[in-house]
Amino acid sequence: MPKKQFCALCVAVSEAMSRAETPVHNKRLLETSQFIVLPSVGPLVPGHVMVVSKGHFASLASMGVDGIREYESVAGRLRGAPFLRDGNALETEHGSAEDDKAGACVIHTHVHWIPGMGQFWGEFGEGLALRPEKCLQEVGVSGGAYIFARARGGQAFFEARGLRSQTIRRILCDLVDRDDTDWMQALRLNWVEETVKAWLEDGQRV
Repeated sequence: MPKKQFCALCVAVSEAMSRAETPVHNKRLLETSQFIVLPSVGPLVPGHVMVVSKGHFASLASMGVDGIREYESVAGRLRGAPFLRDGNALETEHGSAEDDKAGACVIHTHVHWIPGMGQFWGEFGEGLALRPEKCLQEVGVSGGAYIFARARGGQAFFEARGLRSQTIRRILCDLVDRDDTDWMQALRLNWVEETVKAWLEDGQRV
C-alpha cells in the first residue's frame, strides 16, 4: 500500500460511505467489502462510472489475488448495470505505481467504465508499448506503471511510465474527435445526475 498523503479519492470514498447527504458525484452506486462504485466526475458520456478501492492502493494489480478476484465479481455485476449492459463498455485503468502516476490524476485504484467505447480498447496500442502480461495477477507480480484496457473483444496491458496526466481520456478524445481532454474543465454534472438517477431507478444501488 503506497504512502498516503492527501488523497481526493479517499475523501470521495469516505463521503460516499457516510450516511449523510453527499454531493451527487460521490453517490454510492454499488459497494462490496473492498470496492465502491461512484459516478465519474467529468464523464465522457452519461453512465460513465468508476470502481474505486476503499483502501488506499496504487492500482488494481497491486491489490493482490483477493482484491482482483473481488474486482472481477464487481465487473460481472457492472455488465448488467444501466448504460453498460449493451456489452460495448470500455473498462480501463491508469495503473499507478508508488513513484509514477501512469497518467492518472490521483494515485489510488480507480477503474473507469465508459459506455459505448469498447471498440477502442485495442487502439491504445497505437501509441503505447504492449506489456507481455496476460492478466492482472501477472502485472501485480511484475510491478511498474501500466494502462489496462478491456472490452468484449479482449484485453491488454500497456507500458505507462512517465505518461501525461489523463492519457486515457486524451486517447479517447482523439479517437472520437473531441477536445474535452481535461475532465476538470468539463465536469458535466448533468450527466452525473443522469447516471445516478438511472442507477436508482434500476434498483442497482446497494
